[in-house]
Amino acid sequence: MNSKRWPNGFAFGCIFSIPLAMCLYPVERARAETFDVEVQAGQTEVQTRKFQEIDKRGYTIGASVFKYWMIPYGQLGFGLGASTLKVEGKKSSRGITQDLSLNLLSIDLRYLYAYNENLGFGPILRTQLGRGAKFSVQGNDDVDLLFSPGVMARYAFNQMDYQPAVSLSYSHDANIAKRDIQTILFGVSVTTDLPSSSTSAAAAPVPPSVSAVAPEPVVTSIEPAQAVDVKPAAEPVAPLPPAPETPAAIVIEKLTFNFNPNSSRLNGISRERAKALAKVLIENDDAWSKILITGHSDKSGDPALNIDLSKRRTEAFCDTLAKRGVPRTKMNCVPMDFQELLPNLPDNAENHRRIEVTFEDTDQSKAQKLKLDIQKNLQL
Repeated sequence: MNSKRWPNGFAFGCIFSIPLAMCLYPVERARAETFDVEVQAGQTEVQTRKFQEIDKRGYTIGASVFKYWMIPYGQLGFGLGASTLKVEGKKSSRGITQDLSLNLLSIDLRYLYAYNENLGFGPILRTQLGRGAKFSVQGNDDVDLLFSPGVMARYAFNQMDYQPAVSLSYSHDANIAKRDIQTILFGVSVTTDLPSSSTSAAAAPVPPSVSAVAPEPVVTSIEPAQAVDVKPAAEPVAPLPPAPETPAAIVIEKLTFNFNPNSSRLNGISRERAKALAKVLIENDDAWSKILITGHSDKSGDPALNIDLSKRRTEAFCDTLAKRGVPRTKMNCVPMDFQELLPNLPDNAENHRRIEVTFEDTDQSKAQKLKLDIQKNLQL
């Protein structure tokens, strides 16, 4: 066994095992939120101080799929993808050309601090695995591992569908002697939502049946009958008519809609449910006269940012309904920031980031149809 391969194998195991463990272990404070499909392109430059090599420059094109977790003050992302690199070098005095074309596997880690709702920036670690990953001229058929820490800035258009984002990153190699490899990449990505699967509640155990025991017969003594004076029966009193039953009030349960982290944009499922709610409200306009819409945030991160997010979420949801024809005069929109956190959940739980819709005034004669339409169209 070649002992020189041990450091690479050990480092690869460390880099891969940490995000893999986060995917498999249900950590509440690092809960998966979204997937990003990202395409990157840019320039790679190789500066060498080795005697038999020359400087090279070329391009990098790649694509990755990222999984994000909401953590304090930002997001943690883990990406897996592939990239193609081509660099060219020429030294005219000696007529040497050293062109390299590489196809590499990319493994990326990134932490993006949420500066505001749209902008994030932070450190990244890019790992590339494949033949010639260290850009060596000699022995370029060896499978190598290249570590490239760096920084990234990312701007997401959260109010648009699929939440498109653009990014700019710079990375520099960290595990190669006498060779500097620098890469600048421009990226474009779109976000997709992963609906969380809900597990059905376990059926309550049925208690074992108990066989009935026949009661023992009771023997009573019979006494001789005694004479009784019979009086004429009084005239019967007419019974009072039964009181009319008051029908129980029809209550429409509170509706909840959730958001992407650090965003005033509803996640995929809630976005479709909000559109369906607007349709139901318009079709049953005479069945209700007022709804209360409250916007909530979690308690992790900057309090000022959470208060602002609560206001944005409330306004964005009310705008969504208004654009589809729901009258503004029938909506009471109130931001609540993090004043009403749900019980028994961590401060950054997804369920805290929500909109709640409560029906304040309904026409009871038409409320049943409204309730059934909500259950049918919102798939409750």
